[in-house]
Amino acid sequence: MHNHHAVLLLSDSYAQSGYAPTSDKEKIEIEINTFDTLAISDVRKIIQSAFVKPLAAEVKIVVIEAKGIAREAQQALLKIFEEPPLTTKFILVLPGIEGLLPTVLSRVSVPFGYSLAARTTNPFFTIFQSSSYAGRLECIARITKDKDSDQIELLRSGVLWLLSQTPLPPHAAQLAYCVDTMNVRGASKKMLLEEIALLLPVQVN
Repeated sequence: MHNHHAVLLLSDSYAQSGYAPTSDKEKIEIEINTFDTLAISDVRKIIQSAFVKPLAAEVKIVVIEAKGIAREAQQALLKIFEEPPLTTKFILVLPGIEGLLPTVLSRVSVPFGYSLAARTTNPFFTIFQSSSYAGRLECIARITKDKDSDQIELLRSGVLWLLSQTPLPPHAAQLAYCVDTMNVRGASKKMLLEEIALLLPVQVN
């Protein structure tokens, strides 16, 4: 199930995602919950269900399908994604990443190679770039504290991609310096990522 306790799939439904969690060591029970817009009251029910141990399996996978998620519901999901019951893992299925908080994305694994790849090549950087300065800094604090090298590299590769576009983004030279310095031994990735967070312009929809 990847590095985190939750997986994010971008698809219209779990059935259409083409993703199937498999394990040679664990018996898995799957529970699917479908919503139009996931509300905080729905998350409370999901949390209650998550703490019920599976009857005929070792691990319960709770699938959450939603067309959208309220901000309060996302914040509630964040806590259960961080500290789930030992026997429970999650799959979050959304049609797109619009409105998803970067702190939520920092707590899920994104399985490239499934239907997600057809929707966006670097959803982590896409959400990071569209977030406020405060949201970006909160995300950086979380992934550097967790030493999440995969998501740090997603940010770095996202900036490299941005620097390959025409026209160049504002502060291109400073951004290039930051991504180049990140791989220098002894460099503070947190400080460099914070500099990137402040250099990237905030996108206004």
